[in-house]
This record gives sequence, structure tokens and C-alpha cells, in this order.
Amino acid sequence: MALRTNPLSDRNWAGVPSPLPSYSPSGTLWPNGEFSQGWKRHAGDERLDMRALADSWDEAKGGGGAPPPLDLVNPANSHKPRGLRGSLGITTYGRRMLRNGVYILRERFPNHPATLGTLTLPPLQSSDRKELSGQWGELVRQVLQWLTRELGRRGLPPLVLSCSEIQPLRLATDKEAYLHLHLIWLNPPRLRGGWGIDADRLRSFWSSLVRRLVDDPTLPVPNIDLQVAKGDIARELSKYLSKGSDCLSKAAEDLGVENMPRTWWNMSAPLRALIKDAICKGGDVGLLLLEWLAYDQGLGEEGIFLWCRPITVDLDGRLITMGHTGQLTPALNGDARALLSHDGTEYSQCDTIAVER
Repeated sequence: MALRTNPLSDRNWAGVPSPLPSYSPSGTLWPNGEFSQGWKRHAGDERLDMRALADSWDEAKGGGGAPPPLDLVNPANSHKPRGLRGSLGITTYGRRMLRNGVYILRERFPNHPATLGTLTLPPLQSSDRKELSGQWGELVRQVLQWLTRELGRRGLPPLVLSCSEIQPLRLATDKEAYLHLHLIWLNPPRLRGGWGIDADRLRSFWSSLVRRLVDDPTLPVPNIDLQVAKGDIARELSKYLSKGSDCLSKAAEDLGVENMPRTWWNMSAPLRALIKDAICKGGDVGLLLLEWLAYDQGLGEEGIFLWCRPITVDLDGRLITMGHTGQLTPALNGDARALLSHDGTEYSQCDTIAVER
């Protein structure tokens, strides 16, 4: 089967080949059904230093988007200069963490309405905007810390996620780059009602934090906006994560590249732990995904995934498929987790499965 063959088996490598196969299937399955499938190099074969799977390529590159051409060299040891972390915006890994954070909130706490909060900055001098942007990571850390403590006081789950954005209107009209912060957390259950975080307390804290970081107690009180999130929260978030390189480059011209945020997303430690605990990864996942990819290829236009695409790289002018990325349907995601945890045993090719079309 083509999908199980070593994608680099026809390469004429120098040296003595390993007596063992160089690669085996590997995969990662996220809580919401998103997946990446690829090939893991076996330990002991030092002729190649490969980065495993699609999730790592954009991280090694330092930004989001499609994976760069594979040069079979460890990027960390390359002599080529690398851009500052965060200079290309949010990474694929960051987007997936945010989407799965929203999924966990909806899945684990279906009766808790979520708040979508937006914290903006008041008018600032150029030097103060640069100062705040350079300290943005510390600012976000303190906001998340304060929110989780407030939620704990109310007896609510200390689960908060955030993404940062350049305000497009201010940038377009005034040619000035202002950051603002979008956050999501849970409110009390519908039967109790009310807000998880008091708006006046949040505004007071946010104002005090901004004034303290720029050392200016005379700054105007900044605006905040709290709304009950409705519909698809992940889709709502995607609007804030879609800023292109043109917006980022213009912001960097105003703030200075050295003052741009190093990361565009964050979340409280308990939420991060819930996501990571629900991620399945390894050879069993890769083998199961290969079985389903092969089945899906035989269906023509009627596929079994919500979406799926190959990950290809250019090797000597030839496009080589190095793996796949996509998302399982909710039903298929449940089947996958049941198979991977069945009786505590590993999935094998001998297992049979029925996939509903």
C-alpha cells in the first residue's frame, strides 16, 4: 500500500544502511478530532535528522503557514539567520491550542455560558505603545493570573484562553499600532446566571495594570467589552487570528520588530493541561490514521473526514507526500479514542473497524 511505504525509500543515501526500517507511522490526534499523520525516524539511524510531523515544521520555522521545504538538516543547527519568535504571527500549533481550548470548554462545561472579553488600550504616546508592546507577554501573564484567581473565588473553573491582535482600524486610520487582548472564560451555569467576572473590577484592574507598566497614573481609563459568546466560538476567534503579514509588518514598522509580541496566544495552566491530557499521539495513532486514509482514498468524493489534505515537500524538484493533516468527524473521533484505549491495549492492524459513511 502506497501510504505505508517509506517516503524516502528511493533516495540514494551515502553510508551503510541500517538493518532496521528507517521510519514507522506516527500521528497526533487532538481532542476536537484534528490530526496530523507522518513518519517517525527510528533511533540509531543518524544519517538523517528529521523533524517529526506537520505540527513541528511551522514551529521550527518560527511562524505559521505551510511547512517550508525540507532540507534534511536540523534547523536548530543551521547557520541561516532566523526571524524573531512571533514575527510571523500566531503559529499553527497556537491556532490548534486555541481551537481545542474552546472545544474543551464546550465539551466539559456545556451548561456554563462563555464570556468573550476584549481589553483595549487608551490613546498612548509612541514611546508608551512601544513599552507596552515590549512587555506584552508580562501583561498577558498578569491578566490570566488575575482572572483565574477571580474565577476561583466564584467557584468557577480557572480556565481562560487568550489571543492578541493588532487593532486594524487604528492602524489603518492613524498609522499607529495598538495591541488589544481577546479572552474567553466561563460564567456560572445557566440556572444560577450572572457573570463570572465583574466588569467594574476587571476594568479597574486592567487600568491599574496598564498605568503601572507605562509608569503613567494619568492615563485615561481603557475600554473593556464583555459579551456572552454565542454560536461557534472557535469561528469567532478565527476572525482575530487571520491578520496577514502586511498588517504585522506595518505594526512592526511603528512599534519596532524588537517590541513585537513573541507569542500571540496563551491560556491558563489548568486548561493547557486538560488539552494535553486529551491528546493522543504515537505509532498507534499513526497506524490507525493510515488505515482510515487508505479507506478514504477509495471513496472518491465521498470522504469520511471533515477535511483532509496531504503535506508535501519539494525534494529535487519532486513533490513528496510526507504525511497528512485533517479533522475527524465527531463520530469518527469517538471511534478513534475508543479503539486507541480499548482494554488498555494498543491498536494493531488486526483490529477491524466499521466506518459509517
